[in-house]
Amino acid sequence: MTRTAPHLEVFASNPSVPARGEAEPPGATPPRAAQPMPAQADILNQLDRMLASDAFDASARNRAFLRYVVNETLAGRADHIKGYTVAQEVFQRDVDFDPQLDPVVRIEASRVRRSLERYYLTAGKRDRLIIRLPKGGYVPCFTTRDPDDFSDYAETRPADEAEGAGVASPDPFVIVRPFESRTGAGPVDAVAAGLADEVIGRLTRYDGLKVLAENAGAASGASGHRRSSGGYLLQGSTRQAGRRLRVSVQLLDSADGRYRWVHTFDHVMRSKDVWAVQEAIADTIAQAVAGPSGALASLAAR
Repeated sequence: MTRTAPHLEVFASNPSVPARGEAEPPGATPPRAAQPMPAQADILNQLDRMLASDAFDASARNRAFLRYVVNETLAGRADHIKGYTVAQEVFQRDVDFDPQLDPVVRIEASRVRRSLERYYLTAGKRDRLIIRLPKGGYVPCFTTRDPDDFSDYAETRPADEAEGAGVASPDPFVIVRPFESRTGAGPVDAVAAGLADEVIGRLTRYDGLKVLAENAGAASGASGHRRSSGGYLLQGSTRQAGRRLRVSVQLLDSADGRYRWVHTFDHVMRSKDVWAVQEAIADTIAQAVAGPSGALASLAAR
């Protein structure tokens, strides 16, 4: 049964951690005045191919978001693609929708951009046609790459650039500990109980990253990995004040226990569906830890 993810306002409350940027897909051709727009049929074929790919890691409604803005643009209605219309057509908001009070479109657009970035870093690195969602708006743009650009990007780019776009080492691993609830019994306690499992599920989608559960014991080899270098322990806790849920996350060096990355997220809970809340929070944590511009990439670059 499909569940609708809750609307969550996400605030990065740790100013010492830089905001996650959204890099252009590797090898994408910069927009040029002389470059003709790709054929509509080619754009739609590329869209279908991308949405069908497991490498395009996005929720059902974010896939609907991307399809909507692409179809509207190809239909000549790009001028009508605004936050208000997207909120109504894709996210079923009412006519009294106020983007200043409900940032759902901005949040989901950012997630779509990250999904596009990851796709073109992995399965789509040889695709000739590039679909992008430039920052500052919701109208997509379409560009093509020359055949000469189809060489394997991971093999031709500089070594320091390759490390920055990936994870912390050639064979990194993360051991995920159960999250603690520091509020006590209730909905927040239920959210914390299954949060580690949801985070593990999302981290396993990142190629080249080994993910282990702390409570798996010797069966998973977690005990031996804890004494190894080049890996991390991921732990966290939850607290609640009214409808606001604060999730604190830390990455510790697996060899000596040093804190290597600490971040805090505040979420406004607008759903009683505990599973949906867990999924949305886990998505945020996984992106912040293992995304192309996440904590592991930053630690590797250092």
